[in-house]
Amino acid sequence: MPTTIKKSAQHTDQGNAVVSKHVKDYENDLYFVKKAEKAIEVLEKFGLPVVKKK
Repeated sequence: MPTTIKKSAQHTDQGNAVVSKHVKDYENDLYFVKKAEKAIEVLEKFGLPVVKKK
């Protein structure tokens, strides 16, 4: 008699990322909201660097 129990898959494969329903959502986490706002301010101020083609 096997001692393991088969469970249904909890993860779905999305390219190189694994998406799980059991992971906390950080979308409205204050720390990450502040970081995103700061990054947007820096990008608006300085912009992205120009990539020179060879």
